[in-house]
Amino acid sequence: MNSIVIKPIKTEADYDAALKQISSLMDAEAGTHEADELEVLATLVKCYEAEHYPIDLPDPIAAIRFRMEELKLSQRDLIPYIGSRSKVSEVLSGKRSLTLQMIRSLHQNLGIPAEVLLKEQGATLPDNQLFLIKQIQELMQGTPTQEECQRLFISGWWELFTPQESATLQLNQPRLCMPMAEFHAALEVLLGRQILLHEFSNKALLMDELKT
Repeated sequence: MNSIVIKPIKTEADYDAALKQISSLMDAEAGTHEADELEVLATLVKCYEAEHYPIDLPDPIAAIRFRMEELKLSQRDLIPYIGSRSKVSEVLSGKRSLTLQMIRSLHQNLGIPAEVLLKEQGATLPDNQLFLIKQIQELMQGTPTQEECQRLFISGWWELFTPQESATLQLNQPRLCMPMAEFHAALEVLLGRQILLHEFSNKALLMDELKT
């Protein structure tokens, strides 16, 4: 494949052109020049979207409630992570702030990203953030099209999930939906060992290791 000229994204026309270039590179193999171009383009697009189409992190209490609904947990189930029934009630009602110990426990045991739990409570947020997380989960649990993978690749979706969650979601996909470096790091956290680059050529073995 011929080298693609990469330039800064300053306008919507530049943005659309970059998306088309990303689309043409979505099947690039890891470690190739094309894969490097893909990651550079994705970074440029992500920076442009962060400035023009910002997506904020979920409110920490909303994130806790979402995870409770997802795991079918009651307020009583949160007592080991927050302290007592009254503390759980106060936290969920916004009357008590999360302590660092609570944040650490909720992150380690429920897998809620620490950056979400550390977010200032009560900040203005788009109403669709938790819906967005659920949409990403549903999309990654299916088989995204090339265009959907392209959008996922530049969205930074993995930052809303724990490394274990993002690596598991990506490992089940035939197409790359996140930067290779991010996938590599997340997979090492998931499997608890160093992953050599050549191992990515046999995802079936990695999936078998995950099941054991």
